[in-house]
Amino acid sequence: MSTTSLGPNAAGFIERPGGPGFSPEFQERVVRKAYRRLTWFLFVLQAVAYMDRINLGFAALSMNKDLHLTATTYAFANMLFTIGYLLFDIPSTMLLDRYGARRWIARIMITWGLATSLTMLATGAQNLAIFRFVLGAAEGGLNPGVMLYLTFWFPSAYAARARALFFVAMPVTAAVASSISGYLLQMNGVWGLRGWQWLFLLEGLPAVIMGFVVLSFLTDKPEKAKWLTDQEKQCLRQTLEAEEGPQRKASKTKLATVLRDLLHPGMLLLGWMQWCQIMSANLLVFWLPQIMRAVHVSGSYSMIGWLTALPSACAAVVMVLWSRHSDRTQERKWHITIVMFVAGLGWILASRPNPSSALLGAILAACGGFTAYSITWTVPAKFLRKESRAVGMGFLSTCGIAASLMTHLIMGVLKDWTGSFAAGLMILGIIVATGGVASMLLPLGKSTTPAPAPAQGD
Repeated sequence: MSTTSLGPNAAGFIERPGGPGFSPEFQERVVRKAYRRLTWFLFVLQAVAYMDRINLGFAALSMNKDLHLTATTYAFANMLFTIGYLLFDIPSTMLLDRYGARRWIARIMITWGLATSLTMLATGAQNLAIFRFVLGAAEGGLNPGVMLYLTFWFPSAYAARARALFFVAMPVTAAVASSISGYLLQMNGVWGLRGWQWLFLLEGLPAVIMGFVVLSFLTDKPEKAKWLTDQEKQCLRQTLEAEEGPQRKASKTKLATVLRDLLHPGMLLLGWMQWCQIMSANLLVFWLPQIMRAVHVSGSYSMIGWLTALPSACAAVVMVLWSRHSDRTQERKWHITIVMFVAGLGWILASRPNPSSALLGAILAACGGFTAYSITWTVPAKFLRKESRAVGMGFLSTCGIAASLMTHLIMGVLKDWTGSFAAGLMILGIIVATGGVASMLLPLGKSTTPAPAPAQGD
C-alpha cells in the first residue's frame, strides 16, 4: 500500500505517515534566515574583539623599548594574559549557557574593551602584566561561548560555514588591524602620548560600544527570536532535536555524562589539535611583527604593518573557500589534516633568516592554522551530548589557550638566548605539524547528512 504526500503548505508543513513535518526547502530557508541575521553580526563582534587581543604584538615594536622589556618579560606579560583566560574560560562558558549569550557576551565585550584601553597606563613590566591578566580574565569564554551559541541555531550541515564566517574575522582583523596599528604607532607625541598608548586607547573603545549593541541585537535562542515566525521557530527546534538522535541523549547522571564525553578519545585528540592551532595563531598575532622587523631592520612601522597584514589577508580567502568545500563534501578529517601540515611547514620555512622565506612561511602558516581552527570547531558536537557542550567547548578552548604559555615561553627565552627567532620557529613549527597527525587519528567518518545548497550571499 502506498502513501501519497500532500506536499508542503504555506507554512512549510508536509504530511508524512508519521505525522506532519517541514519540507527540506522550508528548513533551508529558515536556516538561511538565521544565518543572515546572526553570522554577520558575530563576524563584526569577533573583529572588534580580536583587534584588542592582538594589538600587543604591534605595540611591542615601540612599547618594549619605552617600558624596558626584554623578549622574556614581553613573553611573561602574554603568559599572564593566558593565565587569566585559563582561569575564567570554562566558568565563563558555563555562565553564558546559564544566563544567555546576549547578557554574557555584552559583559565580556564591555569589560574587555575597558581593560584594553586602560593598558595605555602601563609604566613597566609588572603593571603591564597585571593589565594583560585582567584582559585575559575579561575575554575568557568568548570563543567557546560563541561556538556553543551556534549549536543553538545551526544544524551540522551548516556548521563549518557558520563558524568560518565568525573565525574569518580573525585573519581579516589581523590584516586590517596590522595596517592601522602601523599608522597609530606613528602618532607618537600627539597630546603627549606615545604611539602605543594611542593604539591601546583607540582600539579598546569599539569593544565597549559593541557590548551595548549586543544587548539590543543578539537573541539567546530561536524560541526568543521576534524576527522568526512560530512555524520557523518550530522548524529550527525540530531540526536541531532530530540531530541529537537517540545515541546523544543524556544519561541519568549529568556529571558522569560530562566526564565520559570529555574523556572520549576524539575529545582528547581535539584538545591537542587546539593546542597546536593556538600555538600557530599566537605566533602570527603576537610575534610576527617582531619577526618581520628582524628581517626588515630599516622598514617603517607602516611597512611592517602591511607585511604583517598580507598573510592574514590570504588566510581570510582560503578559510572561506576551504570551509565551504568541507560543508559541501561533509568531510572534516582530511580538510583539517592537510591545512595543519601546511601550517607547520610554514613556520619551519619562516625560521630561515631572509625576508622572502619569512613572508612565504607566514602566509602558509596563516592559511593553514586559521582554516584548521574554523573547521575543527565543527567536530566537538559529534562527541558531546547536549548537557556536556558548555563544559566541552570550554575544555577545548582551555587546551588551546594553554598552548599560549608554551608559545611565549619558547619564543621569549630562545630569542634572548640565541638572539634570533629561528630556533623557536623551528621547534613550534614541528609541534604545530603534529596537530595534523592528531587529526588523522580522529574517529570520524564522512557524514551521511546531505550537504546543503550554498546560501545566497554565502
